[in-house]
Amino acid sequence: MAGGVPVHVVSVNWSASYVAAALGLPLQPATDVSAAAGSGLVIANQLQVGAAGTTSGHITPGVQCARDKGAVFTALDAACGPATRGATVYVGDSPSDLRALLQADYGLVVGQSKTLRRVAAAFGVVLQPLV
Repeated sequence: MAGGVPVHVVSVNWSASYVAAALGLPLQPATDVSAAAGSGLVIANQLQVGAAGTTSGHITPGVQCARDKGAVFTALDAACGPATRGATVYVGDSPSDLRALLQADYGLVVGQSKTLRRVAAAFGVVLQPLV
């Protein structure tokens, strides 16, 4: 993405096509995360689209839980390789982000999710304000 810094979106709640459209990105099916670590992937659940171009109401699952988000983050990090890897940053707002927030070099919590803060505290994770 801009400045040569790879930026990826991992979402449990929003479909890949919705995220891509909101960000003005072309929709690229993220079937092989390791092969496209630098190209700005949207990794999320996807609405199934029929031949007429309308959705069927069915969802092709891509990311369903914290374990999935952590696995995607690990795969993207590994795909960069130690020779080209810079610092990793993960931005999250919910308990499903906690694993990846802790894996990143810099985990940034946005919003005021009481549930995320409660889960973090239960695991002994201390969240610090930026300012």
